[in-house]
Amino acid sequence: MDYSNNNDSSISYPATFRSYLGYRRVGIPEKCRCGCDVALRSSHDGKKLYVCTGNTMDGEPHLRTWWDEAVVEELAELKDDLADLDTQLIYIKQEGQRIDQLASEIERLKESARKREAKSAFHFKLAVACGLLESLMALTASLR
Repeated sequence: MDYSNNNDSSISYPATFRSYLGYRRVGIPEKCRCGCDVALRSSHDGKKLYVCTGNTMDGEPHLRTWWDEAVVEELAELKDDLADLDTQLIYIKQEGQRIDQLASEIERLKESARKREAKSAFHFKLAVACGLLESLMALTASLR
């Protein structure tokens, strides 16, 4: 059976058929199950279809699918993929916002730690100064 672009073929197929789904199962086929490439040909009535280019006589069904059905399936798959990507982008955006919140919290905690450290350093210096002052006062009192 030759489905070349000439319209001399007397073979006709029902309005909907797919003799074999190929590797990808839906959409525009790339390879037949036999591993051969797929070509776009025309039936006797001019309707385009994808067919296996292999010349195998193994009795197994090889890929034959209408072009318009393959394109509709491909578009449906692309639409689903786009919806999945949109969902992933929403999650990525939410995770980005969460990361921004965590970064802000880290900066707030760092600032709080710096303030505590500065306050602790001040108290330590004050305690040392008071201790020195007390020691000096005790020393001067003992010298009198």
